[in-house]
Amino acid sequence: MKWLSLLVFTSLFLTSCIINDQKPRITKIKLPAQSIKSFILIGDDEYAPDMTVACAHYGLQIRPMAFQYSVVQKQSSSRTIKYNEAGDRYALKMTVRREKEGKCVFSDGRWVLVTVAVVDLETNETLLVITQEGPTRECPPLTPVWDLLAKLIAAQV
Repeated sequence: MKWLSLLVFTSLFLTSCIINDQKPRITKIKLPAQSIKSFILIGDDEYAPDMTVACAHYGLQIRPMAFQYSVVQKQSSSRTIKYNEAGDRYALKMTVRREKEGKCVFSDGRWVLVTVAVVDLETNETLLVITQEGPTRECPPLTPVWDLLAKLIAAQV
């Protein structure tokens, strides 16, 4: 009876473990005209450094803040044009929700559901929305959610 109880407990424990990365939900709304490699990050400050580092591994640059400057262009001796030019046209709007209580068995990572929207700041349009579930830190055999998201963003834009 003792062995049967131990076997049942072990079976339940192992079958409740997630051993594969979860499939993302990707919604393409409008594709950008050219490839995007630079963004500002809007949203969850707690995980901003993790997302920034993951994006850098996939060739995406995350700037800490948006900037805007005025440009004055002289077209002729009597006509000048002044306009504002944004430093980064695109943003990643990130929302993080803790999905399950507890930590990863092998690290201090937590299970989260992250939604990232690629937003065109010039037109105020959402171009792409990706939702990915996963751990916040290394949790073998799972990949941290930030790496999964950065890879998806780099492949989509």
